[in-house]
Amino acid sequence: MAHPPESHWKAVKRILRYLKGTLSYGLLLHPSPFSPPFSIRAYSDADWATDQDDRRSTSGS
Repeated sequence: MAHPPESHWKAVKRILRYLKGTLSYGLLLHPSPFSPPFSIRAYSDADWATDQDDRRSTSGS
């Protein structure tokens, strides 16, 4: 894509703003005695733009 559309640039800018605002977030992994070695399980609870006023997703508690 030599000339991405404006919508792609807007998406990139939104992602970069999100990353800038979440620099202090992290991921902590602990080994489990019940899982085989090198096993990772991930769980996520996402809010998919349920704010009716601005349709923005939220993160955090």
